Amino acid sequence: MCRCFWLFSFLIVLCGCDKIDLEKIRDLRIIAHRGGTTQYPENSLAAIANAINLGVDAIEIDIRLCKDSTIVVCHDDNIDRVTNGSGKIKDMTYEEILAFSLEFEGTLTDQVIPTLDDVLQLVDMKVELYIEIKEGSKSIELQLLKLLEKYDCYNAVSIISFDYHTLVRISEKNEKVRLKYLLYNVDDPSALPRLSYNLMDGMILDYQMMNKDIVDKIKAINKTIEVYTVDDISSMSENQYDWIEGLISNRPEYWMSIKRK
Repeated sequence: MCRCFWLFSFLIVLCGCDKIDLEKIRDLRIIAHRGGTTQYPENSLAAIANAINLGVDAIEIDIRLCKDSTIVVCHDDNIDRVTNGSGKIKDMTYEEILAFSLEFEGTLTDQVIPTLDDVLQLVDMKVELYIEIKEGSKSIELQLLKLLEKYDCYNAVSIISFDYHTLVRISEKNEKVRLKYLLYNVDDPSALPRLSYNLMDGMILDYQMMNKDIVDKIKAINKTIEVYTVDDISSMSENQYDWIEGLISNRPEYWMSIKRK
């Protein structure tokens, strides 16, 4: 059964690749969204370790701040969806969060919500980390900068956020931190002026909102373009692959198999 599934998946990949020049894919940076979500619990150490083994270029994770000022890696502001527990992360200590296990496809696992410290130790600068601040505050920014300083991993981390002001505050506190601006609305008139400041290395767009006009404007100010969240090669046109430097995906194993063809 398992062997048939992987054969079927491989054939699907081959069919989709017929329409896209594979050289365009091989040159792209593949970024594992939440470490990859199809084989292990999202944002778990197991998912992150798997992404490293796959050989991805970067791993995207989300961070939140606990009641005791511990930074944990979790997308939601609560633990309800991803664990067998419930509660707002900001109202819980990390010790309280550790009482619950991460779930995967409805089944409890031996994984728990990790701390950012745990993740930085595991990754150990083997691949780049894209750390998304889900809810900006001076408290989480301060704790984040302390960890980056502790591991001296500035060259292996990019801080990303939809909140421009969060990125500005981080830059003002430490100019060594690399920053990328997440953008959902490409028609936002403030987006490009913000990106033009030297503190931003690039922009990460929703691929469904990406168009030639916004791409030309971003390229004109020499910023990189990456897109989220692309899980199938047929999701974008061949021309769109020419516009980007990388893509974020829930399925890093899928994209790495294509890159190796």
